[in-house]
Amino acid sequence: MDRYRALRQEVDSLYARLGQVDSDRSEHDLVLKQLRSLDGARRCWHQVGAVLTERTVADVVPVLESTREKLRATVERLTSAVTDREKSLVELSRKLGVSAGAAAAGTASGGIESQGSCKSGSKCCS
Repeated sequence: MDRYRALRQEVDSLYARLGQVDSDRSEHDLVLKQLRSLDGARRCWHQVGAVLTERTVADVVPVLESTREKLRATVERLTSAVTDREKSLVELSRKLGVSAGAAAAGTASGGIESQGSCKSGSKCCS
């Protein structure tokens, strides 16, 4: 059951990371859409890490496009990893006899409660 919980947490973590990276990719799309309508010689600000730099639109657009493509590849890679982990999770839940509802509550199908605390604050599940 510990392996199941660890795998479940890993899937949740991958989903969180996937959401963050996909949000960053969408943000890059919006910025690129706006910058493409501007003159290439126009000055703009580009944040690199914690440093804000002043550059031209023509200089920034290729960098943003490259970063967006890297983000797109990362989304694909994370999506594949989530799919693989979820398949492993389903196989493990079948092996352990854990149903989806019991898995969410942290209990095995035999009705044995695990230790921890649930959202209601009582120590019925984890």
